[in-house]
Amino acid sequence: MLAIAVPCVAAVYVLRLDQVVGLYTDDAWYVLLAKALASGDGYTLINSRSPGVLPLYPPGFPALLSLAFRLAPRFPENVALLKAVSVVAMLGVGAVTVWYFTRERGVPLAGSAGLAIATVLHPGFVFLATSTVMSECVFALVQWLTIVAVERTARRGGSGAAAVSAALASLAFLTRTVGIVVPVAAFAYLVKERRGRTAVVFGALVIPLAGSWTLYAGAHAPTAEQRAEENTYVVDGYATAFWSKTAAFPNRGAATLADLPRRAWDNGRELAEYDCGALALYPIFRAVEPTEWVTPGGWRGVVSLAFAALATAGFAAVALERVTLTELLVPATLLVTVLWPAYGFRFVLPLLPVFLFYLVTAVQQLVRRTIGPVAARRAGGLVLGALVAVSISAHAAYLWSLGGPPATRPSWIRTFEANHEMLLWVATHLPADALVVSPNPALVFLYTGRKALGSRAPAQNWERWERLGVRYAVVTGWRPLRPLRVAMSRYRVLYRSSPMNLVVLDFGDASSRLPWMNDPAEALDWFNW
Repeated sequence: MLAIAVPCVAAVYVLRLDQVVGLYTDDAWYVLLAKALASGDGYTLINSRSPGVLPLYPPGFPALLSLAFRLAPRFPENVALLKAVSVVAMLGVGAVTVWYFTRERGVPLAGSAGLAIATVLHPGFVFLATSTVMSECVFALVQWLTIVAVERTARRGGSGAAAVSAALASLAFLTRTVGIVVPVAAFAYLVKERRGRTAVVFGALVIPLAGSWTLYAGAHAPTAEQRAEENTYVVDGYATAFWSKTAAFPNRGAATLADLPRRAWDNGRELAEYDCGALALYPIFRAVEPTEWVTPGGWRGVVSLAFAALATAGFAAVALERVTLTELLVPATLLVTVLWPAYGFRFVLPLLPVFLFYLVTAVQQLVRRTIGPVAARRAGGLVLGALVAVSISAHAAYLWSLGGPPATRPSWIRTFEANHEMLLWVATHLPADALVVSPNPALVFLYTGRKALGSRAPAQNWERWERLGVRYAVVTGWRPLRPLRVAMSRYRVLYRSSPMNLVVLDFGDASSRLPWMNDPAEALDWFNW
């Protein structure tokens, strides 16, 4: 089965590979930071007019991407190589999944292979690997390698095994900050398994390996003036993000301790009514494609709740038999997910293999009690086979739409093409030394070379923009924006893309510039979607 599955999976990734990059915004920053590292500028925001501004992201993923820039320095010609990092990581996730569930969970090889195939063919992972340059695929690989290493360490002990586990757990944190749950859960698991001395060695190594970045980032954090100048979440810091009502948008209001229970309830409800459904039957939820998100609830909510109930039952059944590292890691990840003020599907997606394992376990137990053990053994394969079939059909439909009429091609591709066309115009029409503001300053810099700052809260930043010499706004977006009627009547429109309503505005020179509008309908968040 694996001999057939591997080339088929590889074919799906190759066929879905496209030139879209940076539209997710986070991935634009990752690529920009990778370019900075490879070009010798250091780990700084090279889009900024001020040198040496440190981002909030840990450096693990950009450092890995920088290898692609060293092999092929020209962007965007190296986009395929940048995405190859995530594609290879997903093949690694499949291999580690087979190893883990066969060796550590005692699942038959056919069952482990089914879990691996269902994971790597999940359209959410495929989209992130082929249509973005996001970090989830690499993080998933590092997280599962850590799980395998820690289980081996718990079983055998030893300083060498603890060192390997600590290095991998630290790398998980340095790849994605949410990965802090990995070393924490691993340490707790080693203590639970009565490997106290090994846990001490593990912790003693994780603290300098992972903590060095935390100390460095704290010592070199952007100043208040730099944060105000950059005006984007990439310099806000995680404390600012956590205590905002919406992460990345502190101008939308601050949260208090009293807001956390409601936040946890709302996020937990979304997790049950949306995310669990998207983990199982992604095509009806489209949970990582911004242009395709659907509203939680309705019949989809019922479907998702059913999968949430099954996965919870499977988790309970497994945990009653034996608590492994994943039974500590899953609730730790869910805790972070429900407390963070943002949509959390990408936090739980790397746990997909164990989610499917819990799902299959629950179905098998249900069938065993109602029909019998023989049918129960077959039920797991049928469930995974059905989920794989749904994923394959989704990929086939996507690939078919690529060759269809322009209006029916994937919206993500059409959206990127609209942004790309505008950025090519900017690269050839705006002065080379122009300083611009944009909702996606990293993407603007990558494609145009123009220094770019964030565009949040124009009214509050208008005087600062005048002092800095900002003249142009490049309004990018991954969904059709509200027509900027007041802004376009007040300032000169240099470029407009319909129906996306992407625009390039000229605010005018300092001597003739009008003040920012006070129209409340225009002055909200149109600059940061």
